[in-house]
Amino acid sequence: MHRVKQNEVCIILMYVDNNLIVRSNVAIEQVTDEIKKFFDVTISPEATEYLGCEIYVAKDYSCG
Repeated sequence: MHRVKQNEVCIILMYVDNNLIVRSNVAIEQVTDEIKKFFDVTISPEATEYLGCEIYVAKDYSCG
C-alpha cells in the first residue's frame, strides 16, 4: 500500500497485525495519527526487524 501527499510517497507494508511505514518522520506521524483513529496500535520508533527479517539502515538514513 502507498500514499501520496504533497508529492511525498509513504510506503506502508501490512501483514496481519504487523505494519511498517517508510518515509520521513512527518509523513509517518501523519499516517499513524490517522490509523490511531480506527485501531489500537503499538508504535516502535525504530524498526530493527519485520516479520523475522532484520532491517539494516544506513547511519544517514539514505537507504535500508
